[in-house]
Amino acid sequence: LSTRITLEQHDLNRIAELQAEAALSASRAAYGQLLPNVVLMAAKTKTVGQGSLTPSEQQYVGIVLTGKFNWGQQLATAQKAKRESEMADKAARMRKDALNLELQSAYEAWQIAELKLQAAQSRAETAAEIRRQAELTYKQQMLTTAELLDAEAEYLQARLDISAEASNVVILQARYQQYIDQHPFRLE
Repeated sequence: LSTRITLEQHDLNRIAELQAEAALSASRAAYGQLLPNVVLMAAKTKTVGQGSLTPSEQQYVGIVLTGKFNWGQQLATAQKAKRESEMADKAARMRKDALNLELQSAYEAWQIAELKLQAAQSRAETAAEIRRQAELTYKQQMLTTAELLDAEAEYLQARLDISAEASNVVILQARYQQYIDQHPFRLE
């Protein structure tokens, strides 16, 4: 799976991007309100047979200018909408960065757990060798039962550590997979 594609499609990213787009549209609309509507009308009429005092041709040209002319307030509204648009855009970028950091953190936690598991396996191999040597030494009656039991306890503790680290690896791998799969919940 490409994590870049999944992060771009993450629901939280999409929501932040849509909010940024809406804020940009509001900003553009606010600036559009600064401009008045201008309507140009022209007409030409021709009349025939109306008499000597009626003109035979008439032409009209007219301009209609409509809009809100309180430009100070409109400009302040447009600037406010622009700032809100910039903030929404920054929020979308920050959310994307946060998701990237969460994903990277989950991946690194999983990798660290893998390293801890390898270290536990190495300690278990060492403890197994110490236990084997302790058994041989005990058979030659050069070691007490307490010392043999100590070596056995260290070996069993190393095996328990392997189990704990292996379960931790599985949990952290599942958490990482959740981030990739975009599940709305997290393992805590």
